[in-house]
Amino acid sequence: MITAERILLGYDFYRRRHDDAPPAHIPALRAALVFARELARSEADQPAALLFAFAVQRHTFGPAWAFMAKSIAIQEAHALGWALALEDGDKLVRAYLWRMSVAPFEDVRAFVAARLRPL
Repeated sequence: MITAERILLGYDFYRRRHDDAPPAHIPALRAALVFARELARSEADQPAALLFAFAVQRHTFGPAWAFMAKSIAIQEAHALGWALALEDGDKLVRAYLWRMSVAPFEDVRAFVAARLRPL
């Protein structure tokens, strides 16, 4: 699974382009990674677990939480040999992200699985 250090490198890149982005909340980031590891029953669950964990821990990246949650999940899927379609313009994805923190993880797993394609 992706490391906190790699996530922070990506967020630092984001922050250089968005002056108003706050620093990452490191304890929340680490808690989200622990939560994601607990949720993922297998390697195939990791993108969904990360997406869910960072949707729950929204304060980790402040206003950038949705962008970062999607980016982390997409990066993890890619590392596992999958493309994960979570486009910003997709209204369903945007709406689902807002509800995700109250959805059961099984729903999130199915949501992500439906959007995975082999690279």
